[in-house]
Amino acid sequence: MLTLREDWRTVLGGAVAVDLLAQIHRDNLRQEAACHLVAASLDLLVATWPRGERPPLLIETVSIATWRISRLYYTFLAENDDAALARCIELGRSTELTVVVYLNFRRFQACQAARFR
Repeated sequence: MLTLREDWRTVLGGAVAVDLLAQIHRDNLRQEAACHLVAASLDLLVATWPRGERPPLLIETVSIATWRISRLYYTFLAENDDAALARCIELGRSTELTVVVYLNFRRFQACQAARFR
């Protein structure tokens, strides 16, 4: 069971999200939870984006780790592997792309590299 940190009301949402993800010890579940957190963040972004008289923006789910808002793509890079990088290259060539990575992505890269030695 995941538990909120005691000071969750006084810290930024990102700190709460990082703390929740740190409690998940299985990689595949942590990645799935991170994808859901990114999707929820994008939902909040769209819901609070000032649009005036224009119609609201819509989020299109492209895959479990990629979303599109208008012509902007957001992708969550959970793995440091060829498939994830190929997805970033493909999306980056055709449109504007924001890549979302773990907070300590450099440390994550080092752990991945150590696993394959």
